Order: sequence, then structure tokens, then C-alpha cells
Amino acid sequence: SLNGLGLVMFKDKRYEEAELWYKKAIKSDPKYYLAYYNLGILYDAMNRYDESIENYKKALDIQPDYVNAMINLGLLHETKLKDFSQAEKWYKKAIDKNPNSYLAYYNMGFLYSNKENDKYDVDKAIYYYQQTIIAKPDHDLAYFYMANLYAGKAEYPKAVNAYEKAIQLYGNDPSYYNNLGLIYEFQKNYPVAEKYYKKALDINPQYGAAWESLGYSLYFQTKDNDAIDAWKKAASLGRNDAKEALKGTDLDKIKKT
Repeated sequence: SLNGLGLVMFKDKRYEEAELWYKKAIKSDPKYYLAYYNLGILYDAMNRYDESIENYKKALDIQPDYVNAMINLGLLHETKLKDFSQAEKWYKKAIDKNPNSYLAYYNMGFLYSNKENDKYDVDKAIYYYQQTIIAKPDHDLAYFYMANLYAGKAEYPKAVNAYEKAIQLYGNDPSYYNNLGLIYEFQKNYPVAEKYYKKALDINPQYGAAWESLGYSLYFQTKDNDAIDAWKKAASLGRNDAKEALKGTDLDKIKKT
């Protein structure tokens, strides 16, 4: 109950009160690992990273196979401290403890696809996204990010398959359709690209990236007036490339590509 009160206060962003309740829970039961774990989450949110790490490790001292604490240690090192070696170590520990931990695989995919990481490796990232899907077949985001990596390698059929799977699992994210449209645009199949951009806009009419992409697909089909209208909409939503296209500065370059 004390720990639960801490969770309620944390959810309400009343961090000092949350800290008080978690500490009361620990005083009541010094072996209650979830209170230490929740303190780790709290201190992370408060940017008190050393204390966050300390409490995650205390949770692991009590419950050595608690994979969530390992994953959170990995995330903290990766996203806040930019210590990618430590992040990799904790994710691997989580996988060793639980080979079915899809979150550990998923975060490893992010880690290896992070260009700030000196171990940046697209093929390893794809491998870990594939492992994510094996562990959790309905993980649409793993398909989506894997598709992005395939697109970067110009492996377009694989990218199309992965985007289509992401859409099949979750069809309400406009970025899935927009990125699939880009694959067809890269292959100069502008009518199909146009179709997917419009599907993205059916989901979110304020999605500037899709308006911008739609403008290019229309332009390449010599539908110049429609392209201008799409770019105007994109520009109104803050898309700078659309603003440049409207100025005409990129049009000669576009026609050559």
C-alpha cells in the first residue's frame, strides 16, 4: 500500500511525495525490491541519475533476475548518460536472464541503430528487431524501425514487407504509410507513393511530412498545381523543404533526380 501511494504520487508528478512513500515502503520492508525499482524510476525522472542507478542495483541485489531493472539501467545509460557500452551490458544481461524479453531485444535494436554509438551497426540492429518480433510477433514498432533500416540500405522489397506488416498490426500511425510511400517514390513509382501519402493524411490531415511528400509525388507526375497546393499546406505546417520547393529553388534539381 505504501508503494502504491508512491505510484499514485509519481503519476501525478508529485515527486517529493512519491519519494516519501517509497522510502516508507522500504522502511516497512527493506527487502521489498519493487520500492527500490520505483525509486530508480523516480530519480531518473528527477534527473538524479546516480541515485537512480543505485536504487535499480539495490532492487537487483534483492531480486537478481528482475529484468525490468536491467532494461531501465540500459535505457538510462543509453539515453541520459550516453554510455553505450554500459547500456549494451545491461541489455545483454537482461537477455541472458530472460531470452524471451522482447523489450531487451527492442532496445538493443535502438542501440545499434544509434549513430552516436561507436558500435553503430545496421545489420545488428536489424537482427535485434527480428529477435523482438520472434519474442513478440505483434510488435509493430519493431517492424517499422526495421523497415527504416532496410530502406537506408536500399533493400526496398524487405522494407515494403516490414512496413506492410507494421500497418497490418497497427493501421493508425500516419508515419507508417508515409514511409511506405517514400519507398515507392525512391523507386519512381509515384502513383503508388501518392496513394500511401493520402492514406497517411486520411489518418492525420495535419501531418506535414505527408503533405510535403505528396507534393513531390504529384510534381513528378507533372501535376504541378496539385503539388503546389500540397506544398502550401506542408509549408503552413512548418515543413521547410516545402517552403524551398515553393520558392522554385529546388525544382531543377528535383527534375534531374
